[in-house]
Amino acid sequence: GKALASQEEETMVNGKRVVLVMPAYNAEQTLRRTYAEVDFDLVDEVILVDDASQDNTARIWDLQEGKLRHTLGFQLGFVAAVAITPDDKRVALGSWDGSVEIWQLEPLQRVTTLNIGSPVNALAFDQTGAHLAIGAGGLFARGDIELWSTADWTRRQRDEVDREVTALAFTGKESLIAAGYGRGRVRLRALTDWRLVNDFEPPRPDRITALGVVPGGRRQLGIVMLNGTFSLYDLADGKIARTVHGNVGITSAAISSTGRWRVVGDERGQAHVEEVAP
Repeated sequence: GKALASQEEETMVNGKRVVLVMPAYNAEQTLRRTYAEVDFDLVDEVILVDDASQDNTARIWDLQEGKLRHTLGFQLGFVAAVAITPDDKRVALGSWDGSVEIWQLEPLQRVTTLNIGSPVNALAFDQTGAHLAIGAGGLFARGDIELWSTADWTRRQRDEVDREVTALAFTGKESLIAAGYGRGRVRLRALTDWRLVNDFEPPRPDRITALGVVPGGRRQLGIVMLNGTFSLYDLADGKIARTVHGNVGITSAAISSTGRWRVVGDERGQAHVEEVAP
């Protein structure tokens, strides 16, 4: 694949654009430093060529154009979680080495690094972009739910749970943060005062791979688990409204903002795009 990093104004040399091609294959130790040394007074565009490297890089795609825009390389460990701000201006990358890097996308540059102290498994920005939630914790170890302010990148709240945090979601108008942890528990806290709203175990509990609010008239929290179970939690009455049991382990899932589409990734390496409601 290739990644593009362009400047808004073209410099032009002898009437021609200057394009710099940089190899990004297994370049986690050098890519960020090399990119920072590029003189954009002379260079119009950078193309990072990356042939499926097995290093610690993250790739950012432009969905409208179907193009890979950036490949970010840095000296973090395994990239385990990513999140993009609602305005599409910044991305957060979480690592199992306990770090979270915040990147500005246009122009591409690193904003800051947050030190969490334990493996980062989940990230989520709220609908306003004012808060970043971080879920951390090692396998079979205690976990943390952290709430950070994006205004000054300081930690505002922290909640310790008995196992690693594997999924996060903000509920929007209910002003709640949902966290999946351990072998299938969900904790809800209020953003305003960090009050514990609920802590429950859905049917057939297993490792939670995704959380998300299902759009529609009845506000529900979708809970996806590794064993293929999908539950809907009613945010109004605090009860499980529906549970569907699958036969294939679900490793990741997402529901579109309109509620029309659902994308599911499974343990067999397949992704399924389903039309929930036309």
